[in-house]
Amino acid sequence: MFLNRNKLSFFAHLLATLAGLMVTYGYLGATAEGLASEDSGTQAGTAIAAAILLPGVVLTWIGVLLGWLGFFLRVPGLSLTASIVYIVAGIVGILGLILAYLLPSIILGFMGWAKENKLKKA
Repeated sequence: MFLNRNKLSFFAHLLATLAGLMVTYGYLGATAEGLASEDSGTQAGTAIAAAILLPGVVLTWIGVLLGWLGFFLRVPGLSLTASIVYIVAGIVGILGLILAYLLPSIILGFMGWAKENKLKKA
């Protein structure tokens, strides 16, 4: 499985997948709980918060998709792009909460990309 592939890149995308699952689960749970409320103010606030957080969640999953494609197709550029998308998802996510989950994936992703790039050139 790891023939001519980098383990750092694998763990970066595995952690990002777990972070994506946690963020999505929290997002859906909080949104469902807020919209089920009887108070219209709570429902409006939940809808606004959901609209603010959704781009970060979507970007996280786009990064995960690019990361796994880069890993399995052995394309270092896709792994680099995934790490950059993780950064953007963390910045877009409100108060950097998504960034806290994605920080290990960002670090491991850049380290994995550097080693993959060396393997590809050799």
